[in-house]
Amino acid sequence: MNGDGSMKKKHTGLIIAATSIFMTALVILNLFVFMSCTSKMKGYVDEKMLEILQTRRINRQNKAFDEGKIAENQANVIFTAIENSDKETFKALFSQKALADCGDADGQIDDFMERFGSKITSWKYSGMSASGDVEYGEYKQSEIWAMTEFEYDGNAYVMFFHTFPIDINNPENVGIYNIFITSRLIYNEMKDRTRKNIMYPEMAEHPIIWIYEG
Repeated sequence: MNGDGSMKKKHTGLIIAATSIFMTALVILNLFVFMSCTSKMKGYVDEKMLEILQTRRINRQNKAFDEGKIAENQANVIFTAIENSDKETFKALFSQKALADCGDADGQIDDFMERFGSKITSWKYSGMSASGDVEYGEYKQSEIWAMTEFEYDGNAYVMFFHTFPIDINNPENVGIYNIFITSRLIYNEMKDRTRKNIMYPEMAEHPIIWIYEG
């Protein structure tokens, strides 16, 4: 009897020990799973918080950096310089890259002012399109195409200017790269594809000023 009792006690002790080990392992496993889920949740929350903060920074940046207002102000400076035949101010609007690529910037500006300086009777800003490179809510580059219209010698003209108000990696690119001018009559006769073929690829080959006569 005592032998059987001793065996039962040992068996019971083993069961209790095994159960204790199992429960401990289960607690450790649950704790590991919980910590893993918590870590993933924290990572998800951190990503969402970063996304929210970046969105807020971009929104604040967009409010502070109004490309439409910049283009409109640039147009005002351009036409004020033309109205005053102010070659120096007009030249200062162009980027260092544009001046370097042109090779004859002074000659182009002299010819332009000879033709249009102090002779534009009216002008208006028509609109713009823009693209940019934004990183962590901060502009690294901003590129603007703006359209204006003016009257000269009884005829209507359109003027586009292509400018980079911001270019962090290429500061020599900041400023106007080129101006494209054609008559309203020619512009109206152009189909969309023709406008793109003439105004976009070709403009890169005509830094500073290009007057398109058709």
